[in-house]
Amino acid sequence: MKKLIAAMIILSVGALTQAQEPKDTTSKLPKPTEAPISRLMLIDTHSHLPKGLTLDQLVKLMDENGVAMTALMPTFYGGNKPDGQGISDENLVLDFHRKRPDRIIPFMGMQRPVLLDKGRWEQPDAMAERLLRFTESQLRTRSFKGVGEFILCHYPYSYPSGARGETIRIPADTPLMKKFLDLAAKYNVPVSIHYEIDEESLPSLKKMLEYGRRTTVILAHNGGRPDLPTLQTLLNEYPNVLIDWAGMTHLGGYGWTSPPPPPRPTGRGVTGGTWVWFVKNPIEDGKGHLRPEWKVFAEQYQDRIVGIGFDGAHPEQFFVNTEGYKMALAAFRSMLSDLSPGTAEKIGFKNAQRLFGAIGAK
Repeated sequence: MKKLIAAMIILSVGALTQAQEPKDTTSKLPKPTEAPISRLMLIDTHSHLPKGLTLDQLVKLMDENGVAMTALMPTFYGGNKPDGQGISDENLVLDFHRKRPDRIIPFMGMQRPVLLDKGRWEQPDAMAERLLRFTESQLRTRSFKGVGEFILCHYPYSYPSGARGETIRIPADTPLMKKFLDLAAKYNVPVSIHYEIDEESLPSLKKMLEYGRRTTVILAHNGGRPDLPTLQTLLNEYPNVLIDWAGMTHLGGYGWTSPPPPPRPTGRGVTGGTWVWFVKNPIEDGKGHLRPEWKVFAEQYQDRIVGIGFDGAHPEQFFVNTEGYKMALAAFRSMLSDLSPGTAEKIGFKNAQRLFGAIGAK
């Protein structure tokens, strides 16, 4: 793999205010890494292939920002419509991978209209069985290195361009999800799941994880953005569970477009036009640096954080805000600079290398 050098400014590590820094954690913090973070190789373990994005455009962004490989999960919403956000089938992500196997990690995409029906998850019908057969036929080729992102529990969101998402509340421990977990275990691939953890959703998730102990499960977005004790308990109870930091920067991915659980908002809230923004259990301070308690967490669970992720699921994230990719990667580098060199390397690329390098091994 070529060693990539990102032309980025090294962001200095700013000290947190005393009010932000809990007394019981500061003594445990590692010294910030002295490694050249601007040159640290990164693997994006959670991004998407929306409509309009070409391989050349993506590789150019990766080259400019020091991203060696990208795990690409296609989205299929509106793929056959002029105003749709997604693509029509798996062929494009496979084409990207065939042309640049050194840069693209292809996922079997699960952001599909057919999976928005809660009843289908609870009582798999002919369409569900057809998707299961198709998924197995694709996994049998060993071309795909993962399955997901499954959208099971997702808060509503909206973008200025008009892209919207309604509330999705599908229990995690459904018969259909168990079938997908069995397939992933059979073919030794991880599954990526978007599942916002709150008081209502947590019991079902634990039942699913109990069933799927043979499957590597990646809980996206820092494990579904739970509070710190809840996430620690899950990782301790289920050694097969990994998390990613997809979108977990102050620029928009850790809850800015999603309201928190009822009954009342937690964290800061800003209202503007059709946007209602809230931060749900952020791991960084809003300026690009990890909060003290999450620094301690990252060091303790450094082998369980599979990597960072741009999480660009909509065309506008690539074409409207053309600096968005660069800004997000700079924020991730800033967060990694708060950690010890070994931990920064693991989260930056080594954990992903280990995970995806084992895929398909007999």
